[in-house]
Amino acid sequence: MSRSKINKRDLLKNRLYNVLILLLAAIIAVLGIFQKVSDTGHMITSDNVASTDIVASYDYYDKEATLSKAEAAKQAVEPIAVRISTASVALYENIIGFFDVTDVYRGQVKGLSMTSPQYNTALNSLINQYTSIFYSLGVDIPNNLARAILRDVNDTTYDSYKTVIRSKFAEFMDDYIHEDNLIEYQEKFVTLVNESVTDSNLNELTDILKNYFVKVNSRIDQIATLMEKERVYQDVIDNSPVVVFAGSVLYEKGDKLQSDDIKTLSEMGVIKV
Repeated sequence: MSRSKINKRDLLKNRLYNVLILLLAAIIAVLGIFQKVSDTGHMITSDNVASTDIVASYDYYDKEATLSKAEAAKQAVEPIAVRISTASVALYENIIGFFDVTDVYRGQVKGLSMTSPQYNTALNSLINQYTSIFYSLGVDIPNNLARAILRDVNDTTYDSYKTVIRSKFAEFMDDYIHEDNLIEYQEKFVTLVNESVTDSNLNELTDILKNYFVKVNSRIDQIATLMEKERVYQDVIDNSPVVVFAGSVLYEKGDKLQSDDIKTLSEMGVIKV
């Protein structure tokens, strides 16, 4: 075979190789374009036409729901109980003033003349005054119990009861400041007192007083409780608002997207380019 024929064959092969290489390069380029389009999550075609609705999502705060949530959290705050030491018992008893008031009314009842036609009316008036004073402080003493305390319990039993209350209250407060469940611990106070008191009327009074101790505590620390309620309320608004997910259709299926559109969507994080 002549050299000229061999050269022509080699030249033809080289041309075919070049064509194949160019064709392969073109295919790779086209695939690259399709890959870029595919990266957008199949939202746009190779012609930059939206293949589906393109939605931008966002969150926003629901003001009413957030305020409702904050109010619920605020109302759920338990009253802050005052913890007091034994050294504060004297001051605490002055705040209560229970026995001071009771002593005054026992003295007034003793001053009534039992032979007077107005005795029962005067007695009932004193009883009503006595119960009203404590009712305004959150202590509900039934009239029949008030009558027994002011008239029927003799001085020796009453004075002994006051002594027991003071001494047992000191013991109660020593442990009370370390207890988490204050309401439950009140029963221990009743047990301490009733171990030394046998009068049924005074036993009933002790059961009422045990509730009063904690009621006074809560009332004394109302400011701290209100401050905690406001703190919890604001904390929900600032750090735990109700967030609602929403979305907006930016481009409907079939819309033509310009290069600036695609750039904007990419910057928003809606599509990847």
